[in-house]
Amino acid sequence: MGRIDILLFAEDPSAANYAALLLPAFARQGWSARLYAAAIACGWLHSRGVEFTEVATDADARSFLREVNPRCVLTGTAENPETFGLRLIDAAHVAGIPSVAFIDALMSAAYRFRGTTGDPLAHAPDRLLVPDSKTLAAFASLGYPQDHIAVCGHPQCEQTRALASQWVSEGGPPAFRRQLFPELDPSRRVIVFVSEGTPRFGQMPRREFADFGFHGRGIDKGRTKIILEEVLDVVAELSDQPYMVFRAHPTESAESYAEYGSEIDRISSSGEPLELIYAADLVVGMTSMLLLEAALLGRSTLAVLAQESEVELLPSVRSGLTPYVLNRAALRELLPVLLGGKVAWSSRGGEDLMVSGAAERVVRVLAGLVEKGREQGDRI
Repeated sequence: MGRIDILLFAEDPSAANYAALLLPAFARQGWSARLYAAAIACGWLHSRGVEFTEVATDADARSFLREVNPRCVLTGTAENPETFGLRLIDAAHVAGIPSVAFIDALMSAAYRFRGTTGDPLAHAPDRLLVPDSKTLAAFASLGYPQDHIAVCGHPQCEQTRALASQWVSEGGPPAFRRQLFPELDPSRRVIVFVSEGTPRFGQMPRREFADFGFHGRGIDKGRTKIILEEVLDVVAELSDQPYMVFRAHPTESAESYAEYGSEIDRISSSGEPLELIYAADLVVGMTSMLLLEAALLGRSTLAVLAQESEVELLPSVRSGLTPYVLNRAALRELLPVLLGGKVAWSSRGGEDLMVSGAAERVVRVLAGLVEKGREQGDRI
């Protein structure tokens, strides 16, 4: 088998999304690229009709590399500390194949490449592609060579901005609302709570309740449920009850939230999440990428954060586009205001959140690696 230019790998849905959005740019460049996936990323890609090949999570990375024979390895990161992606990076080092990883967000820099070790760079690749300068600084502070980090933005953010313009011409949020919530009175407000799922990469070490600005209903059920309970309690106090939607994270089961069935009007775990949040009057979450995308779509957003340090994790929060609260009193005050008010958003504000031309920037970083690989011949 002749060599291919790029081997892409993803295990988590966010990484699969990023990788899938790069494929058209690689095709325009004339590169041969194959997308491989494992675990939950497979279902995500299959549901969206993206062509990929499944890899067993216990596959031997060195044998796999010899079989695929790529000039460059490009992989996302995963919550799983034993992900095949880290073994793939290690095998690429041994084989002399350039390895590159793309990072979708600032959080958990110290956990993405440590695997099961205590070293945050134990399985680090040769190059990093990051969304913004904040993420660059986070990895540089860990000791990763700054000149091997490229700020590329995020292709999903650009796609979301394009959808915002397209959907306005298709009738805007009211049209999507009629399609998704045909049974609702037009005057009733819709809140979508976007789940963060399991703690990413172990980013939130176990802490006592006293370290959180929110305590939920007194039983520690995990960070997401604590915040959800706080939001539900504040919503229950409103005189005009909104329609409450819970959007499950791709890594979790909607059944895990069945205990809140009497307080939530709809639990959503399938279909396109962007259409759902576009139809909402208010999107509430923590540091989920969906909260950023809701802001880019021009929807009113609110971040409910457990600690002050989380303000820096999401671009729309640290830029001021997404308001945030750190305790119940602030949540009780701000949520009704945002639910009943007008959206303060401009295209300029959205453009300033992320670097533009993400896919093209990735191509520029990879071009030299691919060409060098072509010069080396057909076998590794």
